[in-house]
Amino acid sequence: MAFDPATILDLGVGVGPSQNEYASARMWRRFYPEARVVTVDIREPETETPDGVELIRGDLGNVQFLMRLARELRPDLVVEDGSHLWVHQYLSLFYLLPATKPGGVFIWEDLQVSRPDLRERYGRGLSTSPVEFLEALVKEVIEHRGAPRPRKQQFE
Repeated sequence: MAFDPATILDLGVGVGPSQNEYASARMWRRFYPEARVVTVDIREPETETPDGVELIRGDLGNVQFLMRLARELRPDLVVEDGSHLWVHQYLSLFYLLPATKPGGVFIWEDLQVSRPDLRERYGRGLSTSPVEFLEALVKEVIEHRGAPRPRKQQFE
């Protein structure tokens, strides 16, 4: 069964003179020409919104805004590529993943900002990085939720 999303929510336009604005949204539009492609950014892009792409301006740190996106869009695909601030990454995951349609996909980009040396810049006071959160989640699933364990066997 091929993945054929009806609604794609692309968080982050890539605003600024050194950025390739709307590059991700244009790519999704090419891959899925029948899909509704919605991109979100807090800033006003410098270039015109491409044909077939909708821009919604809003703050990914605003829970009410995220709840409205979740309720109104019910996306099949969410691409979290916004500010890279950990709080925005967490809020997007917590509010948009549950709103993703069954069989949908949530792509959490730029987790490399979870490195300890970037904690002050992107963590802004949070004690647990997104990667540390995912590590704990996977450990919980494996250890306490009865995830199947691989059989021990010798490979020749």
